[in-house]
Amino acid sequence: MRTLLADMGTDVQRVWEWWIGELRSLLPAALKRYENSCNADFSIVVESGIITDIIPAPDPAALESNFLDEIRRRAGCGSRKVNILLPSSECLSRRMSIPKAALPDIDAIAALDLERTTPLRLTDVYTALAIERPARGQNGVSATQFIIKRQKIEHIRALLEDVGARLVGASCFQSDPKSALPINFLSEREPAVSQARRSLLPGPGLLAALGGVLTLSGLIISIYRHDQALAALREETAALRERISLARQEQTSGSAAAQQALLQFKNGRPVTVALLEDLTRRLPDSAWVTDFRMSEDKIELGGFGRPVRSLAPDLEASEFVESAAITAPIVTDDRLQKERFELRLRLAPRPLNEVVSGQPSNASAEIREGVP
Repeated sequence: MRTLLADMGTDVQRVWEWWIGELRSLLPAALKRYENSCNADFSIVVESGIITDIIPAPDPAALESNFLDEIRRRAGCGSRKVNILLPSSECLSRRMSIPKAALPDIDAIAALDLERTTPLRLTDVYTALAIERPARGQNGVSATQFIIKRQKIEHIRALLEDVGARLVGASCFQSDPKSALPINFLSEREPAVSQARRSLLPGPGLLAALGGVLTLSGLIISIYRHDQALAALREETAALRERISLARQEQTSGSAAAQQALLQFKNGRPVTVALLEDLTRRLPDSAWVTDFRMSEDKIELGGFGRPVRSLAPDLEASEFVESAAITAPIVTDDRLQKERFELRLRLAPRPLNEVVSGQPSNASAEIREGVP
């Protein structure tokens, strides 16, 4: 029965292994190759995806069915780094020769030649090179490239991780597992494609410089846009002030013109009270008005009186009236014994000097004095 403390220890161990793996992924490829080249704690023999042996050998009483239990036991005792050995029959090998001067780039050359001459892709396989030492005076270098499918190794890697072990190397052997070839499929040699792509990526220093340049560029652009916006705002403010000034000038001139027009309108027509008083004074006592309509420049009167023919000349004698005319036939009302009349009076305009000065004439002044 597992205890809470044991579960917590297992969780802490997993977190620590994950953190170590993350830190290991940040190491340069050279350091990774050095680490993987270190001796593993033990090796396992894998044939057709099945673990067939452990080196050094486990207890002779161990059965094939519990190899994983033995690996779990060893991992629990601190032996976690495992190397796998595969028979060479499960690996594809191909010979290649290059000039001696190209030896530093043999990994990249082999990777490019693999994808160019075979249908295999580097993302699907693991490769390793066994380089033969060139003889003295020999200009060419010979090497054997071993290739194995990633799926085979990843399957074993998953089994090992499930029991707490870590795969650090993978090699192959011809007949005796204890005499494995000096290769490691997990040495993380970088192919030419990856090198070309990585060469296109900037380094940390260049990234920091680019970040600084971008920050400075953003600041300069922000200041430039601010200055542009401020200049545009100043132009709009100046244009608005000019429009306000023109509007005020137009308002001043318009107010003066409206005041002058109102003054001309007021002085261009008689005062209504004075006009009514003058007309009332000129109508005889024997006449009275039943209809009265006044517009801007005329007055229409209707009523009864006697004699009617003398009304038009009497009203036309007013200084406010330009002309007076009878607009309907004169008929006598039998009940009232009065003559029915309809008159149209056209109002006379004010004199020009009175319109300009705004001062009424003497006659108008005399009439206004008589208005209660």
